[in-house]
Amino acid sequence: MDRVVELFLAFAIAIVASVQLYTTINNNSGTSQQTDQLIAAAKISAYASNQNAQASRNFADSARSINGGINDAVGKLSRQASIADEARATSQEASRESLSSTIRAFHLDQRAWVSIKSVKLTKPLSVSDKAEITVTLANTGKSLTCPLLLNHS
Repeated sequence: MDRVVELFLAFAIAIVASVQLYTTINNNSGTSQQTDQLIAAAKISAYASNQNAQASRNFADSARSINGGINDAVGKLSRQASIADEARATSQEASRESLSSTIRAFHLDQRAWVSIKSVKLTKPLSVSDKAEITVTLANTGKSLTCPLLLNHS
C-alpha cells in the first residue's frame, strides 16, 4: 500500500511541476517585453513632465516681465504655474513609482527558476524493492541557478 501512495505522490509531483514549468515559460516570455515597454514609457513620461514644468516656469517668468504693471494677470499666471508645477511633481512621482515597479519586475524576471524537466522510473516496480526514479531539473530562468544536489532515500 505504501508503494501505491509513493507512486501516486510522485505522479502528483510530476503533474504539479509540469504545470509550474508551463506557467513559468508563459510568464517569462511576456515579462521581458512588458518591462522594456514600461521603462520606455516611464522615460518618455518623465521627460515630458520636465519639459512641461520648464515650459510652465518659462511662461510664468515671461508673463511677469511683460505684464509687470498688471498685478491681477500676474497673480493668475503665477497660480497656473503653481498648479502646473504640482501636476509635474505628481506626474514625476508617478513616473518614479512606475520606474521602481518596472525595476522590481525586471529583477524578478532575471532571477533563477528551477523546474522539473522530467521524471523517469529507473527500474521496474517491485513489491520487495524501493521504487527508484530519476528527476531531471531544468534552469528556466534568465540567471543561472547555484549548483543543486537532491538526495532522498
